[in-house]
Amino acid sequence: MTKPKLATIGYGMHTKKPTRPRAEILRGCLEEHNVSLLIDTRESPWGGFWNPKKLQAIFEDSPTTYLFKEETYAWHKVFGAPKAIRTIATTSFDMFAEAYTQTLFEKDNTCLDRLFSRMGEEELTAIMCCEPYVETRDNCHRFIIASLMVEHGYLEEDDIIHLDLDEYDTQ
Repeated sequence: MTKPKLATIGYGMHTKKPTRPRAEILRGCLEEHNVSLLIDTRESPWGGFWNPKKLQAIFEDSPTTYLFKEETYAWHKVFGAPKAIRTIATTSFDMFAEAYTQTLFEKDNTCLDRLFSRMGEEELTAIMCCEPYVETRDNCHRFIIASLMVEHGYLEEDDIIHLDLDEYDTQ
């Protein structure tokens, strides 16, 4: 069995006019990186094109499985960043990270165990939200999740990759 690896990805892009449809870019990027499982960690993913039903359709015949919730566990409800906390991110990422981490463990203090356990079944698992990739990594909770996985000893920094759809679109 290979050691689990984690990717982070946001479906947002900095470019206003990508060269291909965004759904094609997202799917292509994940498939090129051999992501076998995509876990949606947005708190409220219901509106717009990127809702769970439409995402499920994008990956219908793909080697990447899209997972929004399982029978007994709703990933978005645990790992999603509540709106009240997201507003803190615009003024202080450190305060946001602290509030998010506290809220995360209050929701489910076994959440990292669950994520790592689910990752163990896959070649590469990606966690997804809507924010585009930013090198400073100070704009989104998916970077906090990845850091917590390292901090708690589930992964090493080398086990994590951060995917950038803008970069993938220019290939």
